[in-house]
Amino acid sequence: TRNDIATDDPALIESQNFWFHLLNDKAAQYAYTASRGFNAPEVFCCVDNVNNLMSSCFSGGGAPTSFVIRASGHHSGTGIFVLPNGFGGIELLRGITMSLASVVTEINSLTPTPDKVLVEEFIPGPNGSNSLPNEFKFHMFGNKIGAVTAIYNRGTNCGCYAEFDQSFDRLDQYGCFEPAYPEQANGACHLIDFPSGAQNVFQIKGLDICTDPLPPIESCTWNDMRQAAIQLGLGIGVYMRIDMFLGGDDRVYVQEYTANHNGGLRHCTARQDATGCIDSCILGECWKTNAERPNGNQAFGGPVTAIPPVLTGWSTQTPAAQCTVAIGQSPPDPPRTVC
Repeated sequence: TRNDIATDDPALIESQNFWFHLLNDKAAQYAYTASRGFNAPEVFCCVDNVNNLMSSCFSGGGAPTSFVIRASGHHSGTGIFVLPNGFGGIELLRGITMSLASVVTEINSLTPTPDKVLVEEFIPGPNGSNSLPNEFKFHMFGNKIGAVTAIYNRGTNCGCYAEFDQSFDRLDQYGCFEPAYPEQANGACHLIDFPSGAQNVFQIKGLDICTDPLPPIESCTWNDMRQAAIQLGLGIGVYMRIDMFLGGDDRVYVQEYTANHNGGLRHCTARQDATGCIDSCILGECWKTNAERPNGNQAFGGPVTAIPPVLTGWSTQTPAAQCTVAIGQSPPDPPRTVC
């Protein structure tokens, strides 16, 4: 799979002039977003050894007091610590008090060992200074939005997960799917093993599917978010999930990039087609169509695009040098908005 190649043989990807795998690195993600002029939580500090967090990031009068710590190379909340009130306050993803020592211990226990740790700005959500922002994850195939995954009210008893298209038509009403045999074409509908799926029901990211109505979003803000996804996706070319925060200030922030949604093992995106069949392959069709563009690659899910100047030579740099490049980029200040 594409993810296996990115993990085991990134040189093969680069030999074909693709660069999407670089966005598995959180420092590269920030460098790309900021260099393109889009809002991102500002990175205050980046170290190549978690044991240097205190000396490099939290000593002196300019140390941040509200921040997020992110270990590069991990996902799904692993190695992420949201501390709006600093060390000794409640970590919002875990709901427990965490000190610097406990954060360092947890990061040191991760496998693989993170080669970089970033300290970045905390973006508060709509429910106050200690709330998490709502998340919108755009499944991008070049400049085409295949679907949007949203997480609302994370960290509260009302947290939930939704899938919809860019017109807010729900795509999560037919269950979740594991794209493996015996899901196959039979000439009319795709055969889906519903009994097997029913036996493997579990929450997505610990959250239930949202009920209607979904929380509203201003049309101008939604268009701003869509345009950011389209422009960034067009630059990347191949499939990429582009994750964004909607802050409590109603500004859009690009959070991160994910090349392998839910580990490539499960998705909850389907619609009923005109014949009444449940089509759980709509994202796969987007992948196929995007890969058929000029200079496209079916295995990688899209066409070759030019590597951004800020990431040129990234894979040959040391983690310390990569930190320097990332810190050297600045997102818009104040954050841009068109609304």
